[in-house]
Amino acid sequence: MEVIIRQPKKEPKYNRSPALIEAQKRYYEKHKDHIVEQQTKYNETYNSTIFSCICGCKVLNSSVYHHIRSTKHLVRMNNIAEGRLAGSKMADTRHNCECGSVYVYKNAEQHFRTQKHKNYMKNNIKLKVI
Repeated sequence: MEVIIRQPKKEPKYNRSPALIEAQKRYYEKHKDHIVEQQTKYNETYNSTIFSCICGCKVLNSSVYHHIRSTKHLVRMNNIAEGRLAGSKMADTRHNCECGSVYVYKNAEQHFRTQKHKNYMKNNIKLKVI
């Protein structure tokens, strides 16, 4: 049996000198109120800004990263690429039937039970040659 020992990861090297680190700490402590105020102001404006996606959704700026990878976005973009409305679903697609009717995909079974469709299928039986 072989035992594998993992070495701890080395901490990244920074090119900052100890004097620079101390100076940055002092600066932060001296201007802490102003820095916090500016960060709060930025976060409020950034998080409240609305982003209009090309798929038609409106999302907060802070949620754009997750929206772009969401299933909803990908489905809507696929619909746009295929020439359909962005929000359309497979169940909403229209089909032309041989009997002359137009039915929605989600109501296909209901259409096949209609008297018009049954009469057409009874009168126009087509044999398929295999």
